[in-house]
Amino acid sequence: MRQTLLTLFSVFLVALCPAEAQSTPMTVERIYEKYGERDNIVTMNIPGEMLSEKGTEVTNITQFIMIVSEAPLADFAEDVDALIKDGKFQSLMSVNNEGNRVGFYLSKNKDEFLIVVHSAEGGTVLMCAQGEDFKMQDMMALSKSAINLGM
Repeated sequence: MRQTLLTLFSVFLVALCPAEAQSTPMTVERIYEKYGERDNIVTMNIPGEMLSEKGTEVTNITQFIMIVSEAPLADFAEDVDALIKDGKFQSLMSVNNEGNRVGFYLSKNKDEFLIVVHSAEGGTVLMCAQGEDFKMQDMMALSKSAINLGM
């Protein structure tokens, strides 16, 4: 009887684990940790202080994260899409051109600004600025700074 109860309890725990993993919302940090060591993925994590030293006009950034798949990786693209669709972000603008899709998103509490690129060739780019109370002029300055930094 005891062995049967242990077996049933074990099966119950195993059954719960996948459901719990699926219910955990996707975050930029989880994506960074999951794909940071994979082949065909380039990651960059820059503290906000480093950006202010480069002369950017945005001073409220605490962290800038960029994750790029150099080749089509369906699971990476799916995780990025799950991040956007979890209800935390609102779409600011999207551009579709010759199979390339670019989306600009702001978190509802204005502490994360995302730029997501799905290329026609299948690659995906996720750029995330984290900080406080982003405004449109911050996002424009950030885009200009990213271009100046060669991103």
